[in-house]
Amino acid sequence: MRCWKFLFILLCFSGVMAYGQRMPFKVNAKPSVHVGHHAQSKKSKASKRLAALSPAQLSERVQTTYRRAKKMQDHYPEVIDWGGPSRQYMPSSSPLTPDALKFAKLNPKILYPHLPVLSAEQLAQCFLIQHNLELVKWMPKQEELRKYVQEHMSLLRAHQVKVPVAAHQEMAWLARQVSPETQYLLLGEVHAPGIGDTLPDLLRELRRMQKDRQIFLFTEFLPERQEWGHLDVGTLYFPDQKSIWNTAYLQRIPVIGLEPYFIYQTQPQLMERDPAHQGRTMPGNNIWQSLAGVRVRNQRWMQILQEYRAQYPEALFIVYAGNAHVSYSEPYSLGNQLAKQNTLVALLYPEQDIWQTSGRASVLTSKFDAWTDGKFVNDNIVQFDLPVFSRVVGFDIRIRLPGTVFVIDE
Repeated sequence: MRCWKFLFILLCFSGVMAYGQRMPFKVNAKPSVHVGHHAQSKKSKASKRLAALSPAQLSERVQTTYRRAKKMQDHYPEVIDWGGPSRQYMPSSSPLTPDALKFAKLNPKILYPHLPVLSAEQLAQCFLIQHNLELVKWMPKQEELRKYVQEHMSLLRAHQVKVPVAAHQEMAWLARQVSPETQYLLLGEVHAPGIGDTLPDLLRELRRMQKDRQIFLFTEFLPERQEWGHLDVGTLYFPDQKSIWNTAYLQRIPVIGLEPYFIYQTQPQLMERDPAHQGRTMPGNNIWQSLAGVRVRNQRWMQILQEYRAQYPEALFIVYAGNAHVSYSEPYSLGNQLAKQNTLVALLYPEQDIWQTSGRASVLTSKFDAWTDGKFVNDNIVQFDLPVFSRVVGFDIRIRLPGTVFVIDE
């Protein structure tokens, strides 16, 4: 009997390892928070060489990296155009040209403290070069993930956990998935109205279940290292989220801002190519949504989290931010940097999206739902019984919140 049990365990283990071998990455290859001295030194030397170039040389370098990134974009169109026509021109997935950005009133030392003094023009060009180079590295990795998901749809469906949760009880259910050992609960969303309204239920249930534990709520939506009280919070920046901060206060959960102050002070606009208007440029999203911008922001956020973790080693840290900051499948994400910790990533989406000009409904703003051709879109909660799948799809749990609608400008 014992022999049969041993064989059964061995077969199960072999099966999981086989899944790992088919994954587009090593299952145990989780990135560390810390970068080795050699890697830091190498990056620092490359940045210094970049800063030594003249404005004309920098401009030429931007053009060169733009052409490389554009070629990569044309080679992997499915990686970019997964969320509808307007999504293709988001700065996080678009190559940028030398005229795309002008920095103003931003101290270069804030972004590149280890470099010699840069002019505002050099700073902008360095940022664009870095963005384009990162895009060249990121696209093939995203395509690898997308292909794996599409080729293993039946495998994903076979390992999906059926979650019988009544409508509007999703947040209470999510709180029950957070164990006393969980160090980080990373909540990602698409900045759609109504999603934040569901967070008070989560906070109340977490406090009910973990009465005596220290819990902190860190958020993208408030300035860095500021702990806000229930009276002043929300009135300055995001009044519609005041119910979240008030609930946190009542549940003895401090609310800590993550967003660097220079994000509020300087939001240089990207000029993006608009194919609908014969290639003319149009004002686009600000630079902090580019790959280089998200990298800078997430690095600052990690510094704050590490400072607090040193003081509160046993606390539960909730991070509430946009999906690109927390998803396992996004570059520089907190999910990737905290993968070795006891971390739970939950991505929140509206029940449906409405494209404003055409009035057509869409449910594919979730990258996972787009990559799976909407096969899982009717499941309010998606979860898998093999943790290795989380690294591919980008989350441990995906929740669509009933009654929420995201109206998208085309």
